[in-house]
Amino acid sequence: MTAAHLAWLWLGEPEHAISALARTIGAAAGGPVAGTMDPHRLRAVVASLDPDVRTAHLHTNDWLFRRSGADAPAVVEAVAGDLHTRGRQLTLTLHDLPHPGAHQYEERAADYARMAAAAAAVVVSSDHEKTLLTRAAPQLRTPVHVVPLPVDVEPTGEPVASEPAEIGVLGFLFPGKGHAELIDEVAGSGWRILALGRPSDGQEYLADALRERADGRGVSFRITGWIPEADLVRRLRAVRVPVAPHTEVSASGSINSWIAAGRRPLVAAGPYTRELERRVPGAVRLYEPGTLVTEVRAALAQPDTTWWGPDVAPGPATAEVAARYRSLLQDLT
Repeated sequence: MTAAHLAWLWLGEPEHAISALARTIGAAAGGPVAGTMDPHRLRAVVASLDPDVRTAHLHTNDWLFRRSGADAPAVVEAVAGDLHTRGRQLTLTLHDLPHPGAHQYEERAADYARMAAAAAAVVVSSDHEKTLLTRAAPQLRTPVHVVPLPVDVEPTGEPVASEPAEIGVLGFLFPGKGHAELIDEVAGSGWRILALGRPSDGQEYLADALRERADGRGVSFRITGWIPEADLVRRLRAVRVPVAPHTEVSASGSINSWIAAGRRPLVAAGPYTRELERRVPGAVRLYEPGTLVTEVRAALAQPDTTWWGPDVAPGPATAEVAARYRSLLQDLT
């Protein structure tokens, strides 16, 4: 199978991390890249693919469908069926796997099980995600493969100075991301929390809610809004203490962005972050519940600990990830 036989599909707003990842990997792997912001149009996009395409690969989570009122598994099943009737196949990378006990777990798990079952193969971004998918779909027969998210390290140079006692959290604001828990944990400290990002669509109320929560706990809280890609590394390097407080993370582009900028973020200990620390020792600094204040104080006193050192080898880079995808999908035919 040549690159022309593989098509790379994206879904959602261009700025969304999953959509951007799909386009980045597709461009690096070679072959046509196509997509839409509207999941209701996904079947039409697939129908317009070149006849030479044998496999169409889609990166998605359930929210990219839900936000437009689309039924995620129904659309995926329809797309897979359309391809099958033409002698083609659909493969998926599933992101943001649901965690047992979380809000709407049973509904979300059922959706992921159906999406996975409709595909010829599924890729996830961590061993932890593979475990979560097995939990959600114990009868799944579709082969599941693990390909880590890419980390493209930027030239670092000298650390950039910033205002004192500033804690940065990167990514969209949504319930469970960890902003509220971070505010509670550092209550009364006088530290400033900088949320680098904007509220997810439909979660705009969080901006005022988090500011009010912070005001009531003696914490300064500011939201930057969306940060253009060209300015992101500079902003990440200016933060005094990078933190990733999300406890139900299954793989994280946000953590990888910190690492790519040269930073060694404090990350809430959990199955995925422990996996990441084993895979790339020294790239992150784990903290246990109730220890964040101590860890932040230590980071403020020793700012060098918020940057990974020369003995750390982050990765894989996009080129390697794209090659792994290309090899994996070519082997399916």
